[in-house]
Amino acid sequence: MSASFAMITLGCAKNEVDSNRMRALLVAANYVEKDDPTDADLVIVNTCAFITAATEEAIATILEAADLPRVKDYTSKLVVTGCLSSRYEHKAIANDSHKDTNTDNTSGDNNNDVLGMPLLAPTSELERELPEVSAFVSVANEDNIVAIANALLNIQNAKAPNELQTDLGVSKFIRNNESDTMAKSSDFNLGVSGAQVARIVDAPWAYIKIADGCSRRCSFCTIPAIRGPYRSFKADEILAEANFLVNGGVRELILIAQDTGLWHDKERGWNLAKLLDELATLYKDTWIRVMYLQPQGVTQELLLVMQRHSNICNYLDIPLQHASPEILLQMNRSGSGNEYLKLLAQIRDVLPDVSLRTTMIAGFPGETRLEAQASEKFIDQAGFNYVGVFEYSQEEGTKAAALTKQVPKKTAMARAQRLRDIADVHGFAQSEELVGKTLDVLVCGICEEGFYGRTQGMAPEVDGLLYIINDDKKSVDAAEPKFKIGDIIVVQVTQSVLYELYGIVQ
Repeated sequence: MSASFAMITLGCAKNEVDSNRMRALLVAANYVEKDDPTDADLVIVNTCAFITAATEEAIATILEAADLPRVKDYTSKLVVTGCLSSRYEHKAIANDSHKDTNTDNTSGDNNNDVLGMPLLAPTSELERELPEVSAFVSVANEDNIVAIANALLNIQNAKAPNELQTDLGVSKFIRNNESDTMAKSSDFNLGVSGAQVARIVDAPWAYIKIADGCSRRCSFCTIPAIRGPYRSFKADEILAEANFLVNGGVRELILIAQDTGLWHDKERGWNLAKLLDELATLYKDTWIRVMYLQPQGVTQELLLVMQRHSNICNYLDIPLQHASPEILLQMNRSGSGNEYLKLLAQIRDVLPDVSLRTTMIAGFPGETRLEAQASEKFIDQAGFNYVGVFEYSQEEGTKAAALTKQVPKKTAMARAQRLRDIADVHGFAQSEELVGKTLDVLVCGICEEGFYGRTQGMAPEVDGLLYIINDDKKSVDAAEPKFKIGDIIVVQVTQSVLYELYGIVQ
């Protein structure tokens, strides 16, 4: 009987991509995926630890998983992957202190070494704090999940991951955490047998990581410590992944990285604009969306490519973080509110109907009331469609954590709420302006209200939704739809409620 696993994913879209890849590798190795972790031989929690709140959520989720009956009696193994393992990794890769009478994973060549990694590593902070966990797998080692799972479950004579990847065509999507500027991957053949197992995708859209890591060293950010320096992935690899996803029915490709604007392929001489142009040309019936674009990456070349292709989503996500030049300098970032307003004007000059998203931080150390008001004024003038606002989080190991004049939490929360209130005024108004317009909508799913989808101006999981209704303002009957999930249909917007839209199929 095949061993089984269940995957619990926390955090951002980048973690979703990592989880999808690990799921595909395990399924390719004849593991059976379970929706309910109670029934699984292996429970994997892919964690986020970007800020304290995310770390706390990760630990709470791990403890919930540790309380599962089969984990408690050691017949199921609990594995923690992702940012938590990387951030607090030290030397440990695994801790199999849980032994039972049937399986002893503390001895035998199969368990002491996995592809040259010590599976049973010295004690670390994570091992001491979470002894219920059988293995902590850092981001750099996630592609070895099959070997780690085999060792923990004492599965003998399984194919090594390298053999699996070659046989199944998975290797073209395997990321390498080398610290050079261009991540390497194995050679691949698009026609290789079994290439369909490279990713498991559960929606009509899919994220593609075009790079990993970050070299910007913003003073508040833990990402460089967790994921290492910035590394672009090769264009051939990205194009192959896009081909696989589109052939599998995906209708929206979403390019992500810590900073998509820095992406490049030296061998081809490509930048992000050229990659977008190529994808939009190859897949004319597929939406292409770019996220996490730092302001320096918004070039005239990029905007003109977006203008030229109607299937590149008329949408930009530009994290700005603050409007005060003094605070931005303390964040180890550049710019100012006035510079950003000029950039937004440049964008709107080329893309008049563009939807814009940003993120802002309130309560950064040393932030005065006047500097907080600079951000408020900027958000009021900028007119973003969507703004994500976060209170500053003092993170161990970051430069900002050591700054004096830490802003009291209550003050930071109040300033963040003022920013949200101002952003909502503009966001709600821009949603209202869409009433009466006819828009393309990607049908994304079915909920209690019926079918729902997104326009090009809505990114998944962070922005609004459009609910598809009949002339009588009732939801479309899911039993007799005129369309299906994954279709791109034409809808006339009839109503807006906050950030949500309602519309009738044309």
